Amino acid sequence: MKQDSAGVNRGSVRLPGKPDARTSFEQTNLILRGPVSENWTLSVLIPRVEIHQRVISTSSRLDLQGLGDVTVYGEYGSADLRWLLGLSLPTGDEAESPGPGLVPPSLLQLGTGTIDPILGMIWDGGDGVGMDPYFDLLAVLPFQDSDAGLQPGQSFSARAGAIWNLDSPWTPGVQIEALRRDEDRLNGAYLDNTGGTLWTFIPSLQFPLGGGASARVAWRLPLDQDVSGMQLVPGEGFVAEVGWVF
Repeated sequence: MKQDSAGVNRGSVRLPGKPDARTSFEQTNLILRGPVSENWTLSVLIPRVEIHQRVISTSSRLDLQGLGDVTVYGEYGSADLRWLLGLSLPTGDEAESPGPGLVPPSLLQLGTGTIDPILGMIWDGGDGVGMDPYFDLLAVLPFQDSDAGLQPGQSFSARAGAIWNLDSPWTPGVQIEALRRDEDRLNGAYLDNTGGTLWTFIPSLQFPLGGGASARVAWRLPLDQDVSGMQLVPGEGFVAEVGWVF
């Protein structure tokens, strides 16, 4: 998203879970972003989360929807290199008995119940002509227990990709995403099968809508994952974004 912009990011993914369970996840994000000084930009991400799980053997179902954890973060630096510092706030509801395998944002509850510091960096090597490469790192570092005694594992992600500025309104792109997450702790004890690694390939296409609006569509294609059957990770799915620049 560019400066002085607001947008909606909506995605839907199918998540691996128990062998006879089907879990779907959808999150709609309202993103508000604008400059606060010459070098600082402030962003607020407000998510609405929906989680639906069906277990065939027991005919049980779980349906959750509502506000997720709001994220506030600032970016400092130049157009090609920026440092990111922020907080994920516990605005989403937490389950009384949290389940293992909570990989944000695909939770079996709407929020983590904890205040989580966020650190990162963003590098953009493009000049708006031809291929524009980019690379970013992000770490989410929970350090406290929730009211239910859950401390989500620290997570680290890296993304590398590029977009191609063609002589057309259409802008294609590709991205490789790596996600690593440590094990959760419940009442101080580590939970087995709650950490893991996921590699994802994401092709995308961006195009203008007119009136200062643009859209981006993408597809998440998991390449490899090192997780157990109880682990919930962002899986294959469609992602759509619409943004407005003021």
